[in-house]
Amino acid sequence: LRPAPEGWDPRVTPRLVIMHSVMGDEGGYERFYQTANQDREVLCLRHVGLCDTPVDFSDLRDAQQLADRYARELIEHIGDEPFDMIGASLGGSLAHRCVCTCQEIGGNPRRLTMIDPPAPEPLPGLMQTMAGEFGMTFRQAAEVLLLMPTYLKSGDLAGREDGDPEGEAEKAAIRELVQKCRTLPEEALPYLVVKEGMSGLGMFKADSPIVEVAIVKATQRIKAFQHCVKILWGGWGGNDPPARHYRGPGGAPSIFLVKASERGEFFGFMMVLGLQSSGEKLIERRALPGVDLDALKARFDKYKEVDSAIAIFRDGNYREMMQDDVSLLGDRALNSFKSVQTKDVDGMHGPAALTMTMEGNHLDVTTRCISRRDLEFNYLADLFMAPVSAFSAGSGKPGAKRDAGDDSGDVEDGAAHGAAVARANRSMVARLRERFDRAVEQQREALLSGFKNSLKVCLPPPPPE
Repeated sequence: LRPAPEGWDPRVTPRLVIMHSVMGDEGGYERFYQTANQDREVLCLRHVGLCDTPVDFSDLRDAQQLADRYARELIEHIGDEPFDMIGASLGGSLAHRCVCTCQEIGGNPRRLTMIDPPAPEPLPGLMQTMAGEFGMTFRQAAEVLLLMPTYLKSGDLAGREDGDPEGEAEKAAIRELVQKCRTLPEEALPYLVVKEGMSGLGMFKADSPIVEVAIVKATQRIKAFQHCVKILWGGWGGNDPPARHYRGPGGAPSIFLVKASERGEFFGFMMVLGLQSSGEKLIERRALPGVDLDALKARFDKYKEVDSAIAIFRDGNYREMMQDDVSLLGDRALNSFKSVQTKDVDGMHGPAALTMTMEGNHLDVTTRCISRRDLEFNYLADLFMAPVSAFSAGSGKPGAKRDAGDDSGDVEDGAAHGAAVARANRSMVARLRERFDRAVEQQREALLSGFKNSLKVCLPPPPPE
């Protein structure tokens, strides 16, 4: 994504590796390699299904197998040169498993940034059974890709009043798009994805050779997304091996964990969508004794339809609504569902050097972080992945230099180096917090000063004495 700058030393400024999200590529991360990280090489691990050579997904049945493949390809490319990695949502889970494997096969991962990852363990009780039955068809995957822009701005749509002309027109267009996606022949869906995407950019011409290429790419993208969803739900259903704990150089905590304040609501919403999709199979398996399929659909279909889902978000009480609907399935199902909503991931991937909770739901937080639209996250992420020279392993002080005879920071020095790096990491974390607190206070003072100046301009001058 960004070639190495002239004179770049990867052992001083480790390269940044972006792990793909559930969408299969680095989409959304543009500012991480176009405006930031200009002092290092930036790579991306894209989903294997997006390459031009056919891929046998039967060899990639769970998150660990997929992460292992990425680890082997990455280390084959960069050897033992150090690197930092970042991933969001499913990408965070894959990044975590990938760096653990890289360590085992001779790689040298340094720092790992995880943005609101799902818990790396099976869901409890009925939710695990449901996840094991969950499946996404090619048609369903195409529909989600078509509606993804709507999901990302659902808060804007939900905030509009009923009857707002612009909002009603947009929702009508969404309904028409969904109808097309659910009725067109399956082989026409990649064309629909391309047409919608390129029309929005004013680039669509039906007879253009670019469109033909784009249709092939859209087919690959739908299949890659379908596979990522299978990996995600398969892990929730118990397919993944237990996740290992990651520690960086010298065994130091080297994870920056970002969590959404409303992650429980989002993953709960995923569960009710799963129940809506898998309800018939669960009833056939007698996993829901005494539950009628029509009654289940009457409760859960509203989460699937765009209009009703937007209304649910607008009302703002969907956490309680979801619990009320799941209670139809019995106390055990409700308790299982509640545990998903309250599940925390602290410590589940290894000790964190930094933990940050951001206000908002999962989609909002992950989008803000990867697009670098949150000042607090940007500040902490940049310092967390700062070059080695910014925090000397010898003294733990920014910019400190080692004496010529001091080899405590040399990579070849094994245990001595590990201990020095661990000390530097601990010192770095303390300084990160101190610097950030100071920056926030300065920003607050600047905002207050600007507000006072604005008031002086807006308010009438005091009367003369």
